Amino acid sequence: MRVKLFIVLLAIVLVVSLTFVSEVGAWRVFQAFYWDVPNGWYNTVKGKVADLKSAYIEVIYLPPPSKGMSGGYSMGYDPYDYYDLGAYNQKGSVATRFGTQSELKSLISTIKSYGMKAMADIVLNHRAGGDSQYNPFTGGNTWTDFSKVASGKFKMSYWDFHPNDIHSSDSGTFGGYPDVCHDKTYVKTNIIAWLKWLKNSANAGFDFWRLDYTKGFAPWVAAYIYDNTGQPFIVGEYWDGNRNTLAWWVDSVNRAGVKTFDFALLYVLRDMCLGNGYYDMRGLQYAGLVGIRPTKAVTFVGNHDTDPIYQNKMMAYAYILTAEGDPTVWWKDYYDYGLARAGTARGIKQLLWVHYRLAGGTTSVLYADNDLYIAQRNGYGSNPGLVIVINDNGVQWKGARVKTKWANTELNVYAWDGKDTSRPQNKWTDGSGYADLWAAPYGYAVYAPKGY
Repeated sequence: MRVKLFIVLLAIVLVVSLTFVSEVGAWRVFQAFYWDVPNGWYNTVKGKVADLKSAYIEVIYLPPPSKGMSGGYSMGYDPYDYYDLGAYNQKGSVATRFGTQSELKSLISTIKSYGMKAMADIVLNHRAGGDSQYNPFTGGNTWTDFSKVASGKFKMSYWDFHPNDIHSSDSGTFGGYPDVCHDKTYVKTNIIAWLKWLKNSANAGFDFWRLDYTKGFAPWVAAYIYDNTGQPFIVGEYWDGNRNTLAWWVDSVNRAGVKTFDFALLYVLRDMCLGNGYYDMRGLQYAGLVGIRPTKAVTFVGNHDTDPIYQNKMMAYAYILTAEGDPTVWWKDYYDYGLARAGTARGIKQLLWVHYRLAGGTTSVLYADNDLYIAQRNGYGSNPGLVIVINDNGVQWKGARVKTKWANTELNVYAWDGKDTSRPQNKWTDGSGYADLWAAPYGYAVYAPKGY
């Protein structure tokens, strides 16, 4: 009996341990588009896949793939024919703004050949470009007739939008477009069929989903998609600066792989970067959703909808690429704004290496005052952990004596930047783990044991 009890307890421990291992991992995501990208964008991204692999990117997040109401001009957020990925001559073009279906398949095939994953931006709240029809639920005409889509698939009518015979409205509309009713069995069944079709490499080959405007429908929709499309990594766009509201959403969805963009942290980092040295760095302590739900936060500092940080942006990237959560790097920052700085220790590419090789485990804030923030990642597995120092003072180098987890150890500076681009000095800890760690004005420094 005792042997059986031991075996049962051991099995429980193994299950818990395996669950913990799966949750501590974090994807490094790259958003590979911005608003109004040039036509033929899929081929542009394809040309960067090898470079992104060398930067330890794991997920390439692509724009909405379906033909929009405005055809070749559309960024995909006005979906017309879900199954037209650039294969049918409708809405003024065959290709989408980004390219043809064949070019999309080639891009995703290339992404997978490098061992990375492809994430699709999925727009489910609304549909656009339908024909006018009389709608008995409104007493007038609405643009809800989607019976003529060239693919012939997932046709919709006024029954499938709000209001209808079972549902007058949901949590949000967008842009005046017809608002999709996910409570309709026909709708939710066809959404799952379409997403499974998108996962098939014969059609596209996507692995993961980004759900657009999740304020527009109930949390159960995200859970339903997760349960019925192979339990993929899903990130929702619940645009809200209150981290408790974001926590409510992920808790309501209640699925291991469903996370949300950390808008709360974005606004904290914006205030720091634009504060001209007056931001109180104590505000970085366990900030954002990542501070209270670290396994549910997808962190970022800019995207196609919002690019609020126009100065000192590397300080923000230093924070998210050394913190917990799943960090997202944006195309404009990496390529167009020149912040990759490949070949140096002062850019995003080096910070991606830091996240890949050094960052791991829980977070301990070691010191914070008006100008200075110092935190330690405590390490996990083969990643030793690190100490990040961020200095918001625009004139002076700043540092503090802190107690690290390493005794009698030389701490190497693996990444740094600032108004003064000089490399901070390596530091030795004493027998109790104490060391004086510094960063340049408007800068940061990443310390970890030498030898990595």
